[in-house]
Amino acid sequence: MIPSPPPKLPAIVYRALALARTADRLVLAGGGVVRIAPDCTCISDVSGRAVAIELDALGAVHALRLAAGDAAPLRPASDIPARAFVFARMSSTNGDPAVQVTVTIVVAVPAQTPAGDDIYVSTEKSGYRPNELRMSRVDPVHWTLNITLPRGAQLAYRFTRGTFTTTERNDARQLPPAHVITAAAGLTTNDRVANWADIN
Repeated sequence: MIPSPPPKLPAIVYRALALARTADRLVLAGGGVVRIAPDCTCISDVSGRAVAIELDALGAVHALRLAAGDAAPLRPASDIPARAFVFARMSSTNGDPAVQVTVTIVVAVPAQTPAGDDIYVSTEKSGYRPNELRMSRVDPVHWTLNITLPRGAQLAYRFTRGTFTTTERNDARQLPPAHVITAAAGLTTNDRVANWADIN
């Protein structure tokens, strides 16, 4: 007599806010980047949308869909195991809250940036809301922002022109890992945006 196979346990499905995806990476709000399995059943249009994520045995995403129609409760993205992340989630809540320091973020943007557009800093603190912090123009290609943080706190951030569809891209026109700083008195960054998602 052939024994019957053990019952298949229901898959754990997580709910997260997706920022972008490539062929093999999915970027989530909170700074995390997870792997996508080669045989993944995936939707492609995820930017700024709530998604349901199912992982395979290796921790890669093998099913990805919009979460709006899910009847069953989904696990929060914070429950996704650490092994699934290529770039780990960052925490901006660390540091010494008794000592506040001012950090200056300076960025150079591409020459083809529309002259009438503002530049924003989008941080993990807001789930990468694209118009979170408006920067001040220095000249046609340089922008600056002063931000106060607890000394020693880490902050992950990206640059946008105010929407998810205008988020920065790297030289390969892919979403880069978030910029990360550790707050210290007098810190000034020297960031660069290579491309914008909506401008070729």
